[in-house]
Amino acid sequence: MIDILVVPEIYIWDISPQTPGVPKVIFNQNAYQTFDRLTPETQNDPAPYTLDDVLATIVVSEDSREYLHYAFPNHQLLRIRYSVDPQVFRYEPRKKLQIAYMPRKLPYDAVQVLSILESRGTLAGLPVIKIENMSEAQTAAVMRESLIFLNFGVEEGWSLPPMEAMSCGCIAIGYDGRGGREYFTPEFGFPIPADDIVGYASTVERVLAQCRTDPQPLMEMAYRASEHVRNVYSSGNEELDIVRAWEQILAVPTLPPVVT
Repeated sequence: MIDILVVPEIYIWDISPQTPGVPKVIFNQNAYQTFDRLTPETQNDPAPYTLDDVLATIVVSEDSREYLHYAFPNHQLLRIRYSVDPQVFRYEPRKKLQIAYMPRKLPYDAVQVLSILESRGTLAGLPVIKIENMSEAQTAAVMRESLIFLNFGVEEGWSLPPMEAMSCGCIAIGYDGRGGREYFTPEFGFPIPADDIVGYASTVERVLAQCRTDPQPLMEMAYRASEHVRNVYSSGNEELDIVRAWEQILAVPTLPPVVT
């Protein structure tokens, strides 16, 4: 039996030189942070993803897999799917005509979109709920009662908030965060190209207008989205992916134990 060190993508650049010969697996949750810890002092060092003692990297989206495969074509990449707890982020068809969003990501984009809508009178009398400093249960409660969820995250390995919102039956509008583009599609929501502020605001206005006049098609789309994310990104599939990933990792001949 041999120990394997599992290291997040943001720490592997620091830990790798300190643990030569120790078998390692990188858990890369955000490919766009792969090079964040690269410094002038280490920029000429071999990338950890090219070293023999790094057996594989686990990623959480096809987008991250594509990114890392292009950067390190000879490195083993294994994909797992995150899951949504269907008991916490459960589907709720009865909605308030209100908008929920998280101001933590790209707050100025949120300010622009909401300010434009305010100036046009689109949000008159409409509650807009900030999800911040809330527990998971409180976050889920807001999502379950909100008709619309706005997402502002970009360059993420996986966009979890819109998936949670979709699971609750929200109409999701906003950035797919790149990692979330495999489920945040026009079939299940309203993805907006990054930085398209006017397009974002006009889409929210158009969706709100339809909610007030003919909401049934939107509610049917929200239901399909909820079913999709809860079935494809289930805890059972997450567990299956994790087991398969480690079966492949452990099937690779490992390095001999480090003698100290």
